[in-house]
Amino acid sequence: MYALYVNFCMIGVFLAGMSLAFNPSHAVDPIAYRWIDAVQVESSFEYDMNSDDSIQKFLDKNHFFDNLEYEPNDLVAIESDFTANNSRNFLLRKEAWEKFADMAWNFRHNFDWKRRLSINTAYRSYTVQKYLINWYCIGKLGQCALPWTSEHQAWLALDLWVNNHSLDDASFVWLQENAYKWWFHNTYQKGIEVDWQISEPWHWRYVWIALAKELRDKNLSLAEWYYEIEK
Repeated sequence: MYALYVNFCMIGVFLAGMSLAFNPSHAVDPIAYRWIDAVQVESSFEYDMNSDDSIQKFLDKNHFFDNLEYEPNDLVAIESDFTANNSRNFLLRKEAWEKFADMAWNFRHNFDWKRRLSINTAYRSYTVQKYLINWYCIGKLGQCALPWTSEHQAWLALDLWVNNHSLDDASFVWLQENAYKWWFHNTYQKGIEVDWQISEPWHWRYVWIALAKELRDKNLSLAEWYYEIEK
């Protein structure tokens, strides 16, 4: 299934070379802060699904950015020495980058340094997404989000490979079981009828810890959860 993934980067976002050598100083111990944050927010945190700059901004064909060409003001290059390609060629919002860098280290450690996550796509602008719709996605229902509804435009989503190849089963299972610990969620997992997009095992979006954990515990996609609470 994973081999079906089409490399959207061919239209302007290209994979880079191999990452830098292992340097333990770049690794962050996730346990030191991960669950402390969870205790602090779960009892009082209220999700903001509507504001353009919200980490939980919900996007689908019926929910889009108020500012169609929205860009956040806290973008950084993804600093990680533990990806299979040069993560610094890609941008995310700062807190999403910090969690992803730590997840990349833990992923590599789990597989005895034999596998590393690769970033295939991170941010895609309104203009690039519009180009995809008008060029690549014509007649391909659910394969591309509309330009003003893309999670990549929110600077919160990553399309992930492993060792510069499509996700294999073991790597995908690890992400399913563990990505929530770093506040990431596989947004498009239930198909067009549920998520308005085809199933995309490579697509992981930063949503914050309480929501990521709730979605995993309830085995819900973000769209399932959103429309359930909207009833």
